[in-house]
Amino acid sequence: MKLHVIAETARCLGCGAAHVDQNICIGCGVCTTRCKFDAITLSKKYDGWGVPYERLPYAIAKEAIARQGRIIIRKIKGKR
Repeated sequence: MKLHVIAETARCLGCGAAHVDQNICIGCGVCTTRCKFDAITLSKKYDGWGVPYERLPYAIAKEAIARQGRIIIRKIKGKR
């Protein structure tokens, strides 16, 4: 059974209809529409919520300040 799965996976990924790079995938779903056999599916791994456009600059600034704080703390701890 395991050899069958490996052979099917190699055939599926070798068709060339869709190329999926998991490092840059944004979850748009285009690859699922290109697969003729419905072999590619998307599954939700994390539950993320967006921020309304009007609040986006504040949310970005908040995260940037928190990140700078973590960097400063890490530098201080590294010098001791």
